[in-house]
Amino acid sequence: MTSATPPTSATMDAALTKILPGAHFRSGQRAAIDAALAGDDALVILPTGSGKSLIYQVAALLLEAPVLVIFPLIALMRDQTASLHERGYHAVAALHSQIPESEQQEALTALREGRLRLVYATPERCSRPEFLAAARAGGTRLLVVDEAHCISQWGHDFRPAYLLLDDAARALGRPPILALTATATPVVREEIVERLTLRNPRVIVRGFDLPNLFLEVHRVADVSEKDGVLRRVIAEADAPYPSPLEAQIRHASGGAGIVYTARTRTARTLSQQLNRAGVHAAYYHGQLRARQRTAVHERFREGAIRAIAATNAFGLGIDRGDLRFVAHYDPPASLESYYQEAGRAGRDGGFARCPLIYCEDDLGRAGFLSASGAVEERALQKVVAALTHAPAGGATRASIAAATALPPALTLRVLELLIAVNAATERRGRYRPRDLGDAPVARALERESARQAHDRTRLEMVRAYARTEGCRRRFILHYFGEYDAPDECGMCDRCVPRGGEPASLPVAEQSGAESPFVPGDLVAHQSWGNGTVQEVTSSRLTIHFAGAGYRTLALDAVIERDLLTPVPPVAPGD
Repeated sequence: MTSATPPTSATMDAALTKILPGAHFRSGQRAAIDAALAGDDALVILPTGSGKSLIYQVAALLLEAPVLVIFPLIALMRDQTASLHERGYHAVAALHSQIPESEQQEALTALREGRLRLVYATPERCSRPEFLAAARAGGTRLLVVDEAHCISQWGHDFRPAYLLLDDAARALGRPPILALTATATPVVREEIVERLTLRNPRVIVRGFDLPNLFLEVHRVADVSEKDGVLRRVIAEADAPYPSPLEAQIRHASGGAGIVYTARTRTARTLSQQLNRAGVHAAYYHGQLRARQRTAVHERFREGAIRAIAATNAFGLGIDRGDLRFVAHYDPPASLESYYQEAGRAGRDGGFARCPLIYCEDDLGRAGFLSASGAVEERALQKVVAALTHAPAGGATRASIAAATALPPALTLRVLELLIAVNAATERRGRYRPRDLGDAPVARALERESARQAHDRTRLEMVRAYARTEGCRRRFILHYFGEYDAPDECGMCDRCVPRGGEPASLPVAEQSGAESPFVPGDLVAHQSWGNGTVQEVTSSRLTIHFAGAGYRTLALDAVIERDLLTPVPPVAPGD
């Protein structure tokens, strides 16, 4: 469905001014709005802090019809609706479990009657027939999927409820879909398009580079050293860099920031240590009660707290411009997570620090935590049994969850896994067995094992980033598919060594051969299939294979044993 009169540039500017006086469109925003207003599907990948929310807010104002925004975090829905209400934009509502039932019903009525222009909802809400019926009756003109990487099982922050959104789009009469994310590797982009069944989507990608962030890694041997590094970072004493960066680093260390940890217990302990050191700090994790999480979130946003020690449950949508540092006390599960979290610093465009405090032993623990979310054999057996006894017309997710006593989200993951291995089919919300005679559980477990192996290779890329011989920014940009990055950025601890001395990590052994490959080359491996060269050093190649994850190969071995075959790029239209 297209807009009757395509808006002019001046019309878009006027709508932006109404929502956020004094603002200007940033790169990619106008193109994304244009796609939405033209009725086209679009995949929009913009850096963290580049104003993705303004895209759908302006689109909703210009469409003059309901726009449904799927977002995973209730706290941010609350922030955005409150902010819009304060600015006089009242045709906005958020539907989630933390508002009274009476208010939810009022919002549903307003949506059904077409009186709302912007409606925020969690992906879980999109499985409710009452909600979808109201959204369709109200004439929803655009479905926005924010944090769209959550739909990808090969990406970070996977959230099973996002898998329901293709069904929701059909239930709404299939309006145009706008998928937004800040961090998506090429393989994740492909899965977003496939999962949401995007039709000939416009793909709008703007650079991943965040040039105001200073990237640094501090290698330590144990926890006591980690604590010391963190104290120096926050206490403005860790500034062993030559001028002119030294003053900026000291200033950044004295500002507000976030310290990410892998465990809830660590977050609590670090906040206590920081408070004892005179730094006003709090902690945040997903196991806090909703009221506690909201209170911490609001106090930090208002500037009442200088530092937050938190798990990755904190930070999505944080728009505090004066964050001068984001430190990782523990390694994240992937470079996507690291860069998205680091990107919450320096949103005002000012200098900010992004230290990763790296201990080799931590990677083993990170791998264990990552594997803890795997689908287990028992859950698969239960769902297969439920499908075997399903009625002729098929079984719904709700009935399968009830029969198996599994949580709805886990039930959905298992069903998706069985569909992926051809053991089940789904049509109009009903699941039927397809091929249950040929060891479906074994096939599903094999696929799940492949996913876990892929996750382990992503964790290995965190290790490679920490150990890289060259520019850290270049390494990250190559990871996200930007292969034209310069060899040196001047804003990482590899390009500007500490104290002006050579980099502290040993340079890898020199290869006797010159690499015939460069980042971005397409190659084929006999066992791992096709892949894309990510990184080339003096002695090694790192390649991402769609089916096998990230692999690092010795350059000499690649050349001597002819392990990789160049693959010609696909010509447009092929």
